[in-house]
Amino acid sequence: MAEEIRIAHHTPRRTRMRVAENLRGGRETWRIAQTLRSASKAHGVEIRSRTGSLIVHHEPGALTDIKAVLEDLGILLAGTTDVGTELERGAGPGSVLINAVNDLNRRLRLSSRGLLDLRILVPAGFAGLAVRQALRHGLQIEAAPWYLLAYLAFDSFVKLHPPQGAGSGTIPDR
Repeated sequence: MAEEIRIAHHTPRRTRMRVAENLRGGRETWRIAQTLRSASKAHGVEIRSRTGSLIVHHEPGALTDIKAVLEDLGILLAGTTDVGTELERGAGPGSVLINAVNDLNRRLRLSSRGLLDLRILVPAGFAGLAVRQALRHGLQIEAAPWYLLAYLAFDSFVKLHPPQGAGSGTIPDR
């Protein structure tokens, strides 16, 4: 499982992060701080050993870069989904949902070391429900018949795996 750092407080130019217990102290915290210092939009990083915090001084909008740097180290940055801020910037509820699902998928892939992906789990879940319904109820037409669930499994798989370069309205893989 990937390690985790949580955002304790964030302003446009400063972010305080709480470091997981197993990453605190010594070389590991210093390595994280040095890597963050090398990020293009970070101006400085303070290590607070007593509180287990890192304070990053940065340009506005640098949280995405900080998150990417930490992901390269195999560390998840928790607390980065801020729906209120996204809606204030003019993003619609649909794009907020897509960003949240993409973030969940990225975290799932990172924490499973690339073994799990929502683009496989969702169709597999529908396929499993289809098999269960077919075994339990046979070919009867009921509230959620097996053939509907089988169709949903196929349809979601096709829509979540578009041909390369296709501009369909699916959730992009980031």
